[in-house]
Amino acid sequence: RYLSLLKNLFIRAYESSALRYRGVRHVVGEPDRFLISHRERLVYIIGEVIRATMGRKPAFEYLENWTKENVASDDRETFREIAENELMMTLCEGNCARYRVGLREFQAWQEVWNKKTS
Repeated sequence: RYLSLLKNLFIRAYESSALRYRGVRHVVGEPDRFLISHRERLVYIIGEVIRATMGRKPAFEYLENWTKENVASDDRETFREIAENELMMTLCEGNCARYRVGLREFQAWQEVWNKKTS
């Protein structure tokens, strides 16, 4: 009898979880396969720009050269656009840990990045 109750409880919890997951998946949409396949490269290159405290011009030059050597030719343009967008628009104190950099490293980089002459 207890086994039957536990079984029914498990089934209801599983079905409820599956329904919630389906709802979230519908709102969020399908994962971006390009980002998934290039996630580690993006983490690496953006982390390198921050750790080296690069200004805008050196960062974009480095990004272009690194991309030529490390990303398949069909993906280079999209990869570079995503990395540049991350550096210019998306990156902030709240998500810098995603790129395996500390807050102090990020703040030092941000000072250089935001200077008009970099």
